[in-house]
Amino acid sequence: MVIKRRQFIQLALSASILKVVPVGASTEASLTEQRLMSCRSNEMGEHFVTLFNTEGKILWNIPLPARGHGLNINSDGHIAVVFARRPGEFMWVLDLMNHEIVSKIAPQLGRHFYGHGVMSQKTGMLYTTENDYDAATGKIGLYDMANGFKRVDEIDSGGVGPHE
Repeated sequence: MVIKRRQFIQLALSASILKVVPVGASTEASLTEQRLMSCRSNEMGEHFVTLFNTEGKILWNIPLPARGHGLNINSDGHIAVVFARRPGEFMWVLDLMNHEIVSKIAPQLGRHFYGHGVMSQKTGMLYTTENDYDAATGKIGLYDMANGFKRVDEIDSGGVGPHE
């Protein structure tokens, strides 16, 4: 499927986030092609995270269970994490080179994701914004990337409703 320039611009402007994915070896993208990734919804109310090139050609379209919000892509451009819009109940780890969903992660009981996270190559952790509804406090979830994004700890965010 190819989208027109106007559709591409509308998609880019209406997307909740738009990331440039560093180029890596891929069967669909040449080594000189930039790729973009965005969460989007269509006119039928379906939700997706979409990888496409600068020509607007969709390279990978992944249906989501609910509206997506934030994305974080690791430094080599091979792994992305997509977060549900807050308050959300999913976080998916994606392999951008092989076009595979690596993991589908749900929040801990009584928690919701707040739409954002960041991967640190230095610490090997994914840090997520979360909310503990019972305690009425925000949390930063710590997930070990080398251990399949297993949740290993949390810290207080210093308030309610941490965002980005």
